Amino acid sequence: MGTIIPINNTALRLPSYYSDDTVRKVARKVTVKGALRALDTFQAFKERFRTEEDVLHEIFVARIGTSETRCPGCGHQALLSYKRIAHTKQYQCKYCKSKVSPLKGTPIGGTHLPLDKVFECIWKMLTSGGHPVTGAEIQREYGWKISTAWALLHKLRKDWMGVINMSFAFDKYEEVEMDEVYITTEIPEGQKNEKLKRGPESQRQVKVFTISGRKSGVFKAIVSMEINTATAVAALHRAGVTQYNSIKTDEKSIYPRLEEYGFEHAACNHNKKQYVGDENAHTNTLEGGHALMKTGYIWVHKGITRKYVTSYLYETAFRLSVRNKSKMSVIDLMLENLSPLF
Repeated sequence: MGTIIPINNTALRLPSYYSDDTVRKVARKVTVKGALRALDTFQAFKERFRTEEDVLHEIFVARIGTSETRCPGCGHQALLSYKRIAHTKQYQCKYCKSKVSPLKGTPIGGTHLPLDKVFECIWKMLTSGGHPVTGAEIQREYGWKISTAWALLHKLRKDWMGVINMSFAFDKYEEVEMDEVYITTEIPEGQKNEKLKRGPESQRQVKVFTISGRKSGVFKAIVSMEINTATAVAALHRAGVTQYNSIKTDEKSIYPRLEEYGFEHAACNHNKKQYVGDENAHTNTLEGGHALMKTGYIWVHKGITRKYVTSYLYETAFRLSVRNKSKMSVIDLMLENLSPLF
């Protein structure tokens, strides 16, 4: 069911939940990319995820997968045999009466919050621009307790966005930029009585390696205990960078030794005001990511604790990795990443 719209020799099918107004906006576009951009609005989002039941059904269908998936109890097609139990967040097979919870095993499993509002929070996180969403903003919007809003955002950042972002892969022969950045946090509880150090070794500084693919657009942030060649190599391996990738860095002394570990390497020298070196070596892509991190943490969050810095980094890295994708396709990606029910 739905509406078929021919666009540039391509048949685009819009599901029936979209309004006539949205369908007309899409039909006016002359390219598929423009049509998808027309669906990338809050109006289209609310038409798709109108109620809690709509959200629960989307999660259920995403976790069931294909129409070939069978009920483990009776063998009937799961998409046809399972129906929602009224006033609950569970589905039951009409043949063998076995029950499943679509939310179990997901980052929002066990929540008692309205699911349509939870997905609105996800939409806000994806469309908030340079300033990340805070718990106080969610509290004002929906009237929840600040602790509830804060816990929800951290679950979404770490257990959903972070897991997906770390699964993104760089292209095989892609040029990859690498740099280090220091994130200012609150002083750890056990070190507040110590004399405050200055510079990169300060108790307030968290050391982070940032890695970005120029072609794929994938952006990853890896927290490190130290900044040296060995930890740089470990960060590259954890991010999924291979010896097929060419590494572009600045002039810091730890990076030339990457060649000893089998990586192809080129650098620019910022000390000599060289911002693009030989072999197109620069870190300009990463500098923009660093600016987004620091403005969000300093201007919006007003400081973060070392315990939760990884969670905030996951959100920033994920948003940078999907910056060129439509927001609706990113939500589809998040749904597809959920583990199968059976």
